[in-house]
Amino acid sequence: MWRHPKELNKIEDFSRPVIYWTWKNKCGVFSDNIVFFGGDPKNVGTLEQHIENWLQKCKKCNIKWFQFQDDIAPHELLGLKENEITKEL
Repeated sequence: MWRHPKELNKIEDFSRPVIYWTWKNKCGVFSDNIVFFGGDPKNVGTLEQHIENWLQKCKKCNIKWFQFQDDIAPHELLGLKENEITKEL
């Protein structure tokens, strides 16, 4: 399900990979949206800082909608190893 950019508003969601759709009908991927503030990996910042950073990224990339990658993953394949998938093919 596609979501409005303002729906990315929980701190745990910023580490989840997202697929996004732009106003120019392009699709893209972010592996995560975690930002280390001040260049220090121990300073992950506040929820408000992450939301502000995400909304700036949305404006820069013209993001219209997004969804989490694991929401659209083929769940029946998640437990299979690569060689088990190729056997099915």
